[in-house]
Amino acid sequence: MNRLDQIDSLVWLLVGVLIILGSLTSLKIGTANDPGPGLLPFLAGILLTVFSLTVFLKATFQKRSEEKNVRNLWANLHWKKVIYAIAALFVYALLLERVGFLFMTLLLFIFLFRKIEPQKWKLVIGLSVFASVGAYLIFDRMLQVQLPRGLFGF
Repeated sequence: MNRLDQIDSLVWLLVGVLIILGSLTSLKIGTANDPGPGLLPFLAGILLTVFSLTVFLKATFQKRSEEKNVRNLWANLHWKKVIYAIAALFVYALLLERVGFLFMTLLLFIFLFRKIEPQKWKLVIGLSVFASVGAYLIFDRMLQVQLPRGLFGF
């Protein structure tokens, strides 16, 4: 497993370096005040390179006794929670246009906070309202993304 992790991380490291070089040579990065089309690929290449290097170093210096096999990775997975989360996201996608972004996002967060990792109702409501309103303010007000208004008009 160590050897495979090293090879995989080196491949992704090469991809990251190629993305960085491509964005530097083919696209303008721009400045902080006037970012160019090459800025996002450049930053993505840096992240990919850093993460790949981290995995490579971890795989290189990890002791054999610390290696995790694939079976252990899946041993403690709670399949019901995974299915609930996927189903919730599916329902969210189906009803988003009709119900609206803010209300549907609030319902999604309430469900996830209560069903997936059960919390007290006060915390569930508080976090859900905060996350929903925060997402609305960021996307609708700051980024001016057109969000579905739905039944309630917000």
